[in-house]
Amino acid sequence: MKKTRKAPELAPGIIDRLSRVLALTAGVLILLITLIITYSVVARKLFNAPLGLTLELSEYAMLAFVFLPLAWIQAQNGHIRIDLITSRLSAKKQTFLGIFVSVSGLIFFALLAWKSWEIAWKSYEL
Repeated sequence: MKKTRKAPELAPGIIDRLSRVLALTAGVLILLITLIITYSVVARKLFNAPLGLTLELSEYAMLAFVFLPLAWIQAQNGHIRIDLITSRLSAKKQTFLGIFVSVSGLIFFALLAWKSWEIAWKSYEL
């Protein structure tokens, strides 16, 4: 008989796969926006007919490819850190500081998401 896994056991794998997919999506967006901008420049120079939405597309794409891979980068511990002070701390204090910074960041981004949602909802209602 096949043993079924419960939701808490499945969640880390699903989150890992989702964060990887979002990071890959950001990479594809970088490639696509590069191609769109290149096409627009060539079309403008050769045919005097640039692609009209290049600026808007590149702005939205930049927003997406900055934020989409954040979860994957955090999971890989890939954020840039300046360890001038933390390298002088003991391992226990470094662990505590890492947890503190992660929890503080979680609270900050949760509040940011909440307020952003409120503003977006008010804009939608107008």
